[in-house]
Amino acid sequence: MTETPRLRDDLLALQNNVYGEVAGTGDTEEVASAFERLGWSTRRCADREYEIEHTWASFVVVPTAPLTYSGVVDPARAQDLLDAFRTAGYLATAELQASLIWSDTITDQAGRIHQQVRSGLTAANIPGELVWTGASSLPNLLTKGDVDLHLRVPAGTFDEVVTALDSFYPRASLHSWAPTLAVFDIPGRGLSTGLAVTPIGSEHDHRFTHTWHLLANDPALRAQYNALKQNAGDPETYEAEKSAFFSRLTST
Repeated sequence: MTETPRLRDDLLALQNNVYGEVAGTGDTEEVASAFERLGWSTRRCADREYEIEHTWASFVVVPTAPLTYSGVVDPARAQDLLDAFRTAGYLATAELQASLIWSDTITDQAGRIHQQVRSGLTAANIPGELVWTGASSLPNLLTKGDVDLHLRVPAGTFDEVVTALDSFYPRASLHSWAPTLAVFDIPGRGLSTGLAVTPIGSEHDHRFTHTWHLLANDPALRAQYNALKQNAGDPETYEAEKSAFFSRLTST
């Protein structure tokens, strides 16, 4: 069986971040052969288990009932993996687990999303400055592969803008909402994309703009932020430590 292509170097360090079931077959060799015909590399790695690999995904199919697989996929290409299974002749599920990747791997895609959303807001006559923020906006930061956008609006237009955005995007992170903060999800962009809205000059506006300005200009702070992400335990602990980190930056 062919030994090319191989998984991209930037994905090699990721732990398994995707698993799922494959319907309609229990024959792992059959699945491996189908993917090989699509140009994927395959190899037998255990009794009736096969590793199937491309530059953006690598997984092992296991002869369970139903057949299952697990491995690594570029977080931005989970749907492509499902499409590959479909092209190979199988219906599969894909449950993507949160994992960390380097921001540089999604810079171009995240930048395009920023421009697309900005164009959409302009076309809808929604005022404000749309800032690309979050880990994906800076080099050499660890990210879950999401895009954070910050819409800074004139203070007197905040309520009006929030009402207008309700017509376009679903509300998100309702526990985070405050008199000077609204949060929306922007679906269908390829990467998980969120939009935070703040009145210019407000407490939340200062928290976002000041902290990310500091991170952009201080490699040591970026290293601390990466270490926080790598060493945090459960999600609740991580969110608490992340909030404390940004609170310290806000006070500087």
